[in-house]
Amino acid sequence: MNILKSILACGLAWTAVSFADDRDENICNELGNDIVSLKLAYVDELKWYGDKSLAAADSQKVIRHESFENMAAIGKDFPYSIPYSLKAGCIVSKQVTYSFMQWDNSNKKWDVNGDNHDYATTIVDIHGNRTDTFDSTNAYNLLLVLAKNADFDKESYSSDELFVSKTYELAFESWFATANVYVSKDTVINGQTYGLRRTYSGYAMAQDSLKVVTNAVQSVKIPEGVNKVELQVFHAIMKDPNRKIPAAESSSSVEPVVTSSSSVTPVVESSSSVAPAESSSSEVSEPPLMVKSLQTTPAILGVRQVRRLDGSVVKSNETMKPGVYYVQGMDGLWKKQLVKTR
Repeated sequence: MNILKSILACGLAWTAVSFADDRDENICNELGNDIVSLKLAYVDELKWYGDKSLAAADSQKVIRHESFENMAAIGKDFPYSIPYSLKAGCIVSKQVTYSFMQWDNSNKKWDVNGDNHDYATTIVDIHGNRTDTFDSTNAYNLLLVLAKNADFDKESYSSDELFVSKTYELAFESWFATANVYVSKDTVINGQTYGLRRTYSGYAMAQDSLKVVTNAVQSVKIPEGVNKVELQVFHAIMKDPNRKIPAAESSSSVEPVVTSSSSVTPVVESSSSVAPAESSSSEVSEPPLMVKSLQTTPAILGVRQVRRLDGSVVKSNETMKPGVYYVQGMDGLWKKQLVKTR
C-alpha cells in the first residue's frame, strides 16, 4: 500500500471535520483568559516497510498507545521530545512547567522530563497567521511553546514550538517520523566472514503527516542500490483530560434542559448523529461538530439532556454560557452544539 495513503488513513480521521462559514469562531473567543491544562492523550504509531519511493509496502501496521511502556523508538538517536503536559491560555503565560517525553535508548524507555519551569505558552487563532508548514484550511488553533520564557514577537517558529488543533475544541497534534535504511555487507576479518548491517537514519518533525514522512526519507543519505526503507511515525495528541464524552442515559435519569437565554445564540450542528459511550479505552469516537449559524435565536427544544465537555449536566435553572456542549436528542443520540456570544 502506498505510504501516502497509509499516512492519510492514519491522519485524516482526525482532520476530516469540515466547518461551515463561521471561520471567525475560535476557542479563544470563548475561553477568554482561562487557562487550559493539556496532557498527552495517546500516540498513534505507524510502522511501515517498503519501497524507498513510498509507493508500495511490504508490511505495515498502526498501533494506538495510551500508555507508552511498549512504544519503542526504532531510531536510537531519536532527537525529538514528544509533548506530555502543560498549561496554556489565550493570553501569554510565563513560568509554565512543560513536561515532555524523551527516548532513552540505553534503557529502551521514554523518560518524562518535568523539571522545566521556564516555558512561555499561548494559544492563537490560526486564521490571519501565515503558516507554510501545513494546510491551515481545516485547522482552528495554534499552540505556541517557547523555551526560556521567550517573547512571542518573532515572525517564524520552528516545528517543535508549534502545535495545531484541527477541531474547535482543543486537541493539539504533532507528527514525528524516523526513516531507517539498512545495508548488509559481508566483511572478512582474520579469515572469518562476518555479515554486518549498517543503519542509515533520518528524522523529521512537522505539523503535517505527509511532510513529516517525506522529510524524514529525504534526510537519509541512501546508498546506491538500496531500494527499501523502514518508517516509524508517531502522531501525538494532547487534550484537556477534564473534558469527557457523556455516556448515554435512560430517560428516567434525565433532568430538564435549560433553554437559551437572551445573552447567547445557539448554533446548531447539522452533522450526522453519533451516540457517545464510555469505553475501557481512554479514547472514544466523538460526535463531529458542524457549525451552522441560525438567523434567529431559538430555544434548545426537542432534547433530553445537555452536558458540558467535562460531563456535568446543565440543569434547568442554569444559564448556558458560550462554548461547546453535548446535546442528547429525543432519539437518545448525542450531538455537539456550539453556543456562541451575540
